[in-house]
Amino acid sequence: MKITFNHEKTLSHAAPPEDHCPFCQARADQMLAELKDYHVKNGSSPDFSVFFCKTCQVGFSSPSLSDEEMADYYPAEYEAYIPKRGLWDFLQEKKYLMDVKRLVKLTGGSSGSIFEVGSGRGEFLAQVKKRGFTVGGIEPGEAGRRYALENFGISLQAGFAKELSFKQPNDCVVIRHVLEHVDRPEEVLQKVFQKGLRQGGALFLKLPNYNSWERSFFGKYWDGLDQPRHRFHFTKAGIKKMLEDTGFTDVQIKEEIVPNSIVKSISFAQKYGPPTAHALLRPYDFIPMSVKLLAFQGVALMCMPFEAARMIVTARKPQ
Repeated sequence: MKITFNHEKTLSHAAPPEDHCPFCQARADQMLAELKDYHVKNGSSPDFSVFFCKTCQVGFSSPSLSDEEMADYYPAEYEAYIPKRGLWDFLQEKKYLMDVKRLVKLTGGSSGSIFEVGSGRGEFLAQVKKRGFTVGGIEPGEAGRRYALENFGISLQAGFAKELSFKQPNDCVVIRHVLEHVDRPEEVLQKVFQKGLRQGGALFLKLPNYNSWERSFFGKYWDGLDQPRHRFHFTKAGIKKMLEDTGFTDVQIKEEIVPNSIVKSISFAQKYGPPTAHALLRPYDFIPMSVKLLAFQGVALMCMPFEAARMIVTARKPQ
């Protein structure tokens, strides 16, 4: 039996201005409705929707929350703020090392300068620093900045991505799973392009892929929606267009498999989905996490032709 949790459909009752694209002002289609915050509020949040602009090929969440309203969705116990332990720490370090290798290849060596937007606790920059790069970054969380300084000797700027400033241009700017969280991503990219990179410098992005098979299959329960923290939902065409409109060239997009995204999506469908899903997926809780990860690694590999749930995007500032 095929089980699907796809609730995507085009709705027409949205009222302006929330159904207009913040980039081109065109009317957008409402693709997903009655979305909840499953990560922090455990499904008890107000409803959110996702609209999609066919011109820009980018989705956006609605209603758009102010920074003050959004603060309630980033509590101290938000998973991105908590240090990983055990298996998760091991997997995170392996992923960091893979990204560092990509940066070495992208920059042509390991002696340049790397700046990260949204540095967290500085753990990724610490791995970059070990390879010989000069590192810097910006992070709004005081606890994260303190952790980076005390444990890795990395001093981070205080501030959000929209408050980004650069003392000098860098060889590479890294934005890993941050751009979808900011309210004006195009302005962040403009700052990086104009002030953050030397001529010929590289941009390294990691983003959820709205056009992935996981989003199509899991619908409103897809982990990558992360309502309302993910303000924007990028496709390959959408992020490529935004980068090229900013002035970047040589835009390259690769896909990344993240089995834990599937694990979370199934968990959300089981807990917050219809009774039939809860009943059918009840045995899921008894499967060891290591088995889940291995199994969904295989599933994700088989589904690669239908676009993976994460994108690795690189681009360059022209010489």
